[in-house]
Amino acid sequence: MLNLGVVQQDATIYVPVPTRGADGGNVAPSGTITQADFTITYVTAASSTVLTLDASTITWSASLDSIAGKNRVSVDLSNDTDLQNAGGFYELWWESDATVDSITPVECLAVWTLETDTQKALRTFNSAAFITDTVTTTTSNTTTAVNLTDFLDAQAPDNSTTGELWLWQDSTGELEYFRVQSMTSLVATVEAWPAGGALSAAVAASDKLWRVGYVDVNTAAINDAQLVGDGNGTPWDGA
Repeated sequence: MLNLGVVQQDATIYVPVPTRGADGGNVAPSGTITQADFTITYVTAASSTVLTLDASTITWSASLDSIAGKNRVSVDLSNDTDLQNAGGFYELWWESDATVDSITPVECLAVWTLETDTQKALRTFNSAAFITDTVTTTTSNTTTAVNLTDFLDAQAPDNSTTGELWLWQDSTGELEYFRVQSMTSLVATVEAWPAGGALSAAVAASDKLWRVGYVDVNTAAINDAQLVGDGNGTPWDGA
């Protein structure tokens, strides 16, 4: 059995499945292996549920590299909403009618827990991350402006101000930071961070945003005369 640990939401997992005969040699299962030969159980403290999977969630790849017994099973977690629940424990079972050297396999192939995008942001940024939902308001979004109406009410701390740093994830999974330069009616003028300039593309529906910190680039430079150590105006020299 393979323990995959924490798996990211919507990932595809791959589990090697060698099949061996009674003498230990590699053999291919009899018949064709399909999704129906597998089950996924979702386990919580309160219950254990065998899931009814959407079609094409599980794929069996047999005789890899033309070697009998060298197999792999893949599970597309984005294909089925039942595979996107955080806080539970998943088990992938092989319960096939096909035999391996006259033996009918019943075996737990892999286990994992699921981490949502929200949980990943919390783990990455700790309490500095104010999590949002996916983007639904796209009005006014360009490569230099982002409509933050969807997110500010849910996040509570205070309205977005100049210098706030946001993390943006587009539909392909690419990550990019932007900094708020100004705000008018919750439409933020933004710049890519740290390079400055426009974002690589406009924020779109289904993208995700996280408010992750504050970057103050407007503070005036402090000269050594402003740093005094003796109360009499003598510049501080670090000693």
